[in-house]
This record gives sequence, structure tokens and C-alpha cells, in this order.
Amino acid sequence: MLDHLEIERPHIWATGFGNYYAVRFIARNPDRVNRFVGYTDIWAGDPSKGYPKIWRVYGTAIEEFGTTGFGARMLTAMFSVPWLPWFPDWEAENLSVTMHQDTAAATAGYCLTEADVRDDLAAIHAPTLVLQGDHGWDAKPLPPGEDHSLRLMEERILGLRTVVIPESHPAYVIPHKPEECARIVRDFLLSKET
Repeated sequence: MLDHLEIERPHIWATGFGNYYAVRFIARNPDRVNRFVGYTDIWAGDPSKGYPKIWRVYGTAIEEFGTTGFGARMLTAMFSVPWLPWFPDWEAENLSVTMHQDTAAATAGYCLTEADVRDDLAAIHAPTLVLQGDHGWDAKPLPPGEDHSLRLMEERILGLRTVVIPESHPAYVIPHKPEECARIVRDFLLSKET
């Protein structure tokens, strides 16, 4: 796609499970990326995320109720995002459009149980920023020191910069605080730091 669009070195901004794909792409194409803004989804087995437990419930809900209507609302209710009263309706609509019962295990299920790009981290040489909220998926505070994936990223990606936005969900920080996130990312992308 980059070749077709004649884009040589884009900035890449990935959130949630998109981070798995971005890390793999950047590790395999280090000369094609200018800067990377990512998230801490690098390993489905991270004990601080509890993704395999989530999939057991999530996958069962999809199997029993589907991914639209009541099924989408049930899936949305699994994630506590107390700061955003509009979140349940918004996320249920997202799931109804993007999640499909017949492919959920191969997409969301894979990301929650098998995805692992830890070995790709050391190959990332582009200036990298991790942007996330300071709470876990259960809406309880998650100190950065207890985020196993973030610690691995800090160990393996030279010069990694981390910005944790207070009082926000780890992955839904962008819809929660869009102006703050946009400002931080813009400043990082325009920075002369390497």
C-alpha cells in the first residue's frame, strides 16, 4: 500500500491490537518508518492484561449471542470505561460493524490468546512513543511498573518514550482525551529527537 501511494517513510500510530501488526511491520521494514506511536499490546500472555481469561468469556458470549444487538452490548459491558458515558452505545455499534461471529476467534481470539511480537521489539529503531491511560481493563489504577509489556518495551526498544495520561482507560485513552492525545502525538512527531 505504501508503495502504491508512493509514501516512503510514514509515521505509524497504532492502538490496541493494531500494535501487534505495527510492531511486526516496523521490525521487518525498519527503513520504511519515520516515527512510531504505539500501545503495549505486544504479548497476549501478559499477566497484567489477563487476555486469555477475557477471551474465555468474550468467546463464549460471541458463540452464544453473536456480535450484533444484544451480543454486541454484552461484549461492550465487559470493559469498564467509567469516564465515558457514551462508550457502551459507541462500542456496541463498532462491534456490530467490525466483529463477525465466524471470524472472531481468528481475529480478536488470536490477539487475546496467541499474538506475541516480543521478539520483534529489539528490531525497532524508529523513535517510538507509547501512549496510554493509567488504568487497567478493569478500570482500576495500573501503575506503569506493573505493566509487564511496557517494561519489556522499555528494555528492548532503545530510547522509548512513554506518556501515561492520568485518569483514563489504557486503550480507550484516545476517544476519552482526544485533544490531549493529539497534542502529545503532534509534539512527538514534530520533535527533532531521535
